Amino acid sequence: MYIFLAVIGIAASILFIVMRSSKTTLADVTRKTVASLFFVLTAVAAAAASPESILSNSLFIAGAVCGMLGDAALDLKWVYPNNKRYYFISGFVMFMSGHLFYAAAIIREAELLRPIAVIIMAASCFIFSLSVKFLEKPLKLVFGDYRKMIIMYSAAISLTVSSSLLALITEPDVKHTVLFLGAICFIISDSILCFTYFGENKNNKFFIVMNHSFYYAAQYLIAISLVL
Repeated sequence: MYIFLAVIGIAASILFIVMRSSKTTLADVTRKTVASLFFVLTAVAAAAASPESILSNSLFIAGAVCGMLGDAALDLKWVYPNNKRYYFISGFVMFMSGHLFYAAAIIREAELLRPIAVIIMAASCFIFSLSVKFLEKPLKLVFGDYRKMIIMYSAAISLTVSSSLLALITEPDVKHTVLFLGAICFIISDSILCFTYFGENKNNKFFIVMNHSFYYAAQYLIAISLVL
């Protein structure tokens, strides 16, 4: 079942990316939400096929749901420009929460609550968020009032990446390889998104397609990893 849902969801994602208009409409938001719903359903089906990890899988599903809600919120800011700030912040809070759920699931599943692992993950969060802060001007980005939120989000996504890498090092198998690849796709997607939102002349079709392609790859790789 999870394979069927993943195939349908990937098709829906491609349809959304191809049909997305230059000016986001409610139809675009609907197609995006449907595409995102399928990676949630894929995660649920994969979790059902792997019932021995109920708590970890529940955390993964919670992360996917946050991703779906974040998707809708970030696109609604274009549909309702008067409430742009509200939808933008809501979207980022949802995605940050999603990464915290993903990281919690990985940490629990790979048993990473060990001193050395905790130190490495904490250092990763600190270094990555600090890098984002100091690279803003060299990369010609303008975070403005969102600077603190971007730094906090950077720490959250670095926790997902560092925990998935440690899980792969601790237990180098197919499951953790796919999970780590999903985390890497997330980093690439969010890096592109950062330039489209806060950079100069990057909010074009090419960057939008690349951003969503890596994003959906990340979500489906993480969802599929639940059953491996």
